Amino acid sequence: MAKKIVRLTEADLVKLINRVIKEQTAPDPTTFIKECMMEHVNLRDITKVPTCSAIAMEVVMSKKLPTDVMKGVKCAQELANAVGQDPFTAMGKIAAIGECLIEKAKKTGKMY
Repeated sequence: MAKKIVRLTEADLVKLINRVIKEQTAPDPTTFIKECMMEHVNLRDITKVPTCSAIAMEVVMSKKLPTDVMKGVKCAQELANAVGQDPFTAMGKIAAIGECLIEKAKKTGKMY
């Protein structure tokens, strides 16, 4: 492969460096999910609740709560089994976790 010489202006180089720094320092979305789960239901292992994790990832990406009721019910069942609560109590925690995720995503400004 032949080497190419690319000419960059100082402004282009600054933009490139800032972009690389921003991409390297962007927080991992699973960190937010774990923090919010711990805050509201004392659950460290998010692999026990895959539906909730998928919903949480949607919340982090879109910064709004999803409206799919069936996913919410399945998440509540998984959460109830994982933390030993009844599904209705777990359902109430889901909204709190979602709000927590949205708040953390908005505060950092570095989310997707």
